[in-house]
Amino acid sequence: MILVDTTRRTFLTASGAGASGLLVGSTLGAGPADALPQAAEGNPVPQPRARSSARMRTGRPGLQWVTYGYNQPRNQNIPEAEWKRNIDWFIENFKPYGYDTICTDGWIESSQRVNQNGYIVAQNDEWTHDFRYWVDYLAQRGMKLSLYYNPFWITQSARADRSIRVAGRPDVAVADLTADWDPFTKDKIYWLDPNKDGAKEYAQGMVRYFRDLGAVRLRSDFLCWFDTGWDQNLGQIQREHGRDSYLKLLAWLDESAGADMTVSLVLPNMDFHGSAERSTGDSFRVDDDAGDGGWDWLSAGRQAWRPYWTQWSNPFTGFTGWADVNGPGLIGLDGDFLISSGFANDDERRTAVSLFTLAGSPICVSDTVDTIGDHAWAFQNKELIELNLDGFAGKPVFHSNHGFNWDTTARDTERWVGQLTDGSWVVGLFNRGDAAATRSVDFAGELGLSKPVKVRDLWKHEDLGPRTSYSATLPAHGCVVLKLSPPSGARRYDAQLGGWSGGAVFDNEDAGYTGTGYVTNLHANGATVSFAVDGGAGGSKPVSLRFALPRGGSADLTLTVLSGAKVDAGRSSKVTVSAPAGGEWSTRTATLTLEKGRNLVLVTGTGTSTRGPVHLDSISVG
Repeated sequence: MILVDTTRRTFLTASGAGASGLLVGSTLGAGPADALPQAAEGNPVPQPRARSSARMRTGRPGLQWVTYGYNQPRNQNIPEAEWKRNIDWFIENFKPYGYDTICTDGWIESSQRVNQNGYIVAQNDEWTHDFRYWVDYLAQRGMKLSLYYNPFWITQSARADRSIRVAGRPDVAVADLTADWDPFTKDKIYWLDPNKDGAKEYAQGMVRYFRDLGAVRLRSDFLCWFDTGWDQNLGQIQREHGRDSYLKLLAWLDESAGADMTVSLVLPNMDFHGSAERSTGDSFRVDDDAGDGGWDWLSAGRQAWRPYWTQWSNPFTGFTGWADVNGPGLIGLDGDFLISSGFANDDERRTAVSLFTLAGSPICVSDTVDTIGDHAWAFQNKELIELNLDGFAGKPVFHSNHGFNWDTTARDTERWVGQLTDGSWVVGLFNRGDAAATRSVDFAGELGLSKPVKVRDLWKHEDLGPRTSYSATLPAHGCVVLKLSPPSGARRYDAQLGGWSGGAVFDNEDAGYTGTGYVTNLHANGATVSFAVDGGAGGSKPVSLRFALPRGGSADLTLTVLSGAKVDAGRSSKVTVSAPAGGEWSTRTATLTLEKGRNLVLVTGTGTSTRGPVHLDSISVG
């Protein structure tokens, strides 16, 4: 293996946008196929359900500031005085718009002060105040703290002091849970051996320690390095701990984080289409580190998929490629940090914030008080922020059910669609090209909105009047974001814009049911489509399913309602649907009790279909 001083800057220098080869001097030659198991990709792929957490129920990706914009160009941790200066500036200028979280980032090697269980107490040894002080400082100002750390890390200071014992296991010294030959960063941080007695207590104790301090999110980084030891540019840089050990890490992290802490997974290989990560994390990174930001990172660079992190290099392809696992009640997509000062012009700034918003990614501002200049406006569009606060997560327009990893024509990276909890639609049109180009959408033919709908431009803050379609010439790297408000009445929620899990997949190829697309495989036990629905004032509501059984027969489906930020048992009812073979779309109505505000409505197959596939086009509420 290659032992290096792996500061975050060293890693970023190697893996910036567009970088895809090994560094000269790597001990491996041909590439990762020599060392890594190939991920099982394809379509359809069974989709596991997400972890039970408040983040999954609210759907809110988050509105945040992160220290990265200070750390990255200097390759150093942020001094405490600068930390305070920047968070005070951010609170004053961004809290009024809904931003509520401050995030630490990497460059953590210098944090060697630990408690009696080996857990770091501050971001940097040079800081006067510890994490608890800053949690209280932020709470007094209506803000929350997100921490960067990996529960499989052990500091050199904890290894050097055998009086430091595992939480709940005074018979085990933290020093005995790792080895000299297993460093993460040379002489600073070492990997935990998950097969050692006491390892689980150490890792889960760390998560609970951070959670009890008041941290609302834990961002665990360099997961692929622990898993395989392979870096996309440096080759075999560290020891391969193996998938079994990696799965332990994810399970322990999920269990100890509980419902109220958000689990953010960074640099995961996402083997087998992320089957493990999607049921244990609240979000995962979909692209390369932001580096200096800019258009090259956002849209250019490597466009092709590969079977290890990063599967896609830039946010446009990353969000598009993982859109089948995103949606209400499912894991979120994390596009890394946004640096407004890194873009060449305002069109690019609008496009970056719009893309992240439409994909349901956190909006994590990385500019500092010294670098943001007059570009703060890009993050202060209240009409886009309302989408984030609603838990919005859209999808690119799907042209087929092919996997994006092998057919890049299957999804349109430049046209995005989604629905808010009130049933209104949001459409984003992008121009990734270097010259002006026309982008359009047909509301009837592509969205199934047969009547004119009110249209509003969310960047110009203008009502465009009732329309049945939209077309515009966009500047290079430009965009437009539209909100469509259908007429009053029952609210229709399109299944192809929901969350698909348990084997439910998009399709549009069944003869006679093509239309704008639907979700199929609901004959399978556990196959689920989830919808985020506004329950209004709450109470009993009629919920209609628009379905088809192309081969006829009948099937039992379960309808479940999950409400509120806390995990609850949910409320379920069974519905039997039936139709003749080759028949048209049919409707079946049930009554569900919704809570006030956001509800997750899940339509789930029970495995009782008498003749095969069940298609779901949409549900209507009210």
